[in-house]
Amino acid sequence: MSSATKKEYTMRLAILTIAFGLLLSGSQTVSAQTPESVVTGQHSIAGDGLQNLHPGTNKSIEVVAIGSDSSFNRIQFAVFNGTDGTVNSLQAKVELRDSSGALIGADATDDIRPLTISPGEFAIGVSYISGKFPPDTIISIKIIDFLDGPHSRASNLHFGDVTLRDDVIVGEFINPSDKDRRQAKLVGVCFDNTGSLVAGDTEWIDEPMPVNEPVSFQFSISPWVDAPCEAFIVSG
Repeated sequence: MSSATKKEYTMRLAILTIAFGLLLSGSQTVSAQTPESVVTGQHSIAGDGLQNLHPGTNKSIEVVAIGSDSSFNRIQFAVFNGTDGTVNSLQAKVELRDSSGALIGADATDDIRPLTISPGEFAIGVSYISGKFPPDTIISIKIIDFLDGPHSRASNLHFGDVTLRDDVIVGEFINPSDKDRRQAKLVGVCFDNTGSLVAGDTEWIDEPMPVNEPVSFQFSISPWVDAPCEAFIVSG
């Protein structure tokens, strides 16, 4: 882990506590312009939501938060890289069980962004499972595979200004690779003040993305339950 990454990770809670005060006013913007504040692949704003999120066990890659719509057909989850190495291409196993413990649904997903996850950073995954499931369905997710090092074919987006307004994420990112690109997938989740994942959505960006030029985006992440979004992560 580089010294800049260590500094950013250790200082995050203090910085994000300040950001939370702005969030309570209904909207806030955080600028990531200096090298030490630019987060490769993900951007997080947190008050109590992420401060109360378990950061994962040291030296492990863990699923630390899970959320679902009421049908359990779309499940999103947060993964934390607690190791001292960069990893990529995570794959997760998702299982649904009823109250008796019987398996009633399953999926294996590699739909996890960003593709490359640096030490001390989060990634967001999504799983789609068809069927009808009872309201007391129990969700379990574990990481079953990953590769060491950065992804060989994709560069993470670099996020700049990002704002949460009325459950809508608005912001900018740049394409830091050495080639222009056309498509990018963004994944966003929200947490309430206990750290529970209460909302999430994905957004495909399909437009020219020249190297190192800002690209704006917007998408909604309306809560699945009656709880306000008080912290969020957007990844890509």
